[in-house]
Amino acid sequence: MPILSVEIPDRLETFVETGVRSGRFSSAGDAVVEGLRDLEEREREYQAKVDWLNEAVLAGVKAIESGRFIRLRTDEEIDACIDRLWNSVPDNPGDDKAPLA
Repeated sequence: MPILSVEIPDRLETFVETGVRSGRFSSAGDAVVEGLRDLEEREREYQAKVDWLNEAVLAGVKAIESGRFIRLRTDEEIDACIDRLWNSVPDNPGDDKAPLA
């Protein structure tokens, strides 16, 4: 495996050293690799969310272009629409009857 030399803040150096001493990491390199894997996973999850949002926006634009939309003109209409949508989702976290995970 190639060697890469990096500077890290003192608090992260202390974190890595503590992790190695406790046995959490077998070496400083293993700690860095684990951190980079976590970062890589977080980046994948972020990109998946961005992709999902882009698809949702495109679907919304297509729906509007094809005339599949409703016009809400007042705060009451908006509130009622949101309530209907919220109540149509099973076990949503805002439902008093839904178990909390």
